Amino acid sequence: MKKYSLSLILFVFIVSSCAVPLWGNKEDVNTPNENFATKAKVEINNLVVIPFSSKSDNLEGELRPAILTKEKILTMAFYNDLVPKVNGVDFILLDSAAKEYENIVNTKPELPYNQVALKIAEKFNTDAVITGNISRFIKREGSELGVESPASVSFTVEVLDTKSGVVIWRDTYSETQQPLLGNIYDLDKFIERGGKWVTAQELAREGVSDVVDKLANFLNQN
Repeated sequence: MKKYSLSLILFVFIVSSCAVPLWGNKEDVNTPNENFATKAKVEINNLVVIPFSSKSDNLEGELRPAILTKEKILTMAFYNDLVPKVNGVDFILLDSAAKEYENIVNTKPELPYNQVALKIAEKFNTDAVITGNISRFIKREGSELGVESPASVSFTVEVLDTKSGVVIWRDTYSETQQPLLGNIYDLDKFIERGGKWVTAQELAREGVSDVVDKLANFLNQN
């Protein structure tokens, strides 16, 4: 009788999990472009965060000249989350950085994204500049109860040393929400989010929080 009951419970769990979403199945791939931090000691007393870009690479001529919806969502969320968590570092106001960003892009649209970032850092005389590159931002098709396709978000954040232009810190966040059966080890996330399908904006904010925690830890150690 006990064996029958356990089997029945397991069967119901597996069947139900096929239609129930899992919050954020993280797609961690250990490549040289992810979770990178320089071993060299870099003194950072001031920083500037520039608007995120929505291109997949830094090729010339592909930089968007204005902050669009998804860029604005991630940029503002990232800035507002990061500033209070970092001690002993002065941040340039985001509005000031955004105005300079648009000014440079409008006058020199051929300039690669990282070069725009370094020009902004030089303009405000900061030790480093933080950039963000959105490579995927797919909206949920459907509702929180059921979807035709789930939300999917991927972006990379880098910290560039102003003097050398070298990347001294990098982290990539990439997630696509999956059914519970796709990864039962993240059951806590499933319970935390009430078993609902989330929007791309919600997924992006979760990613921002994850990356900010890592970056704040890096900056507070320098």
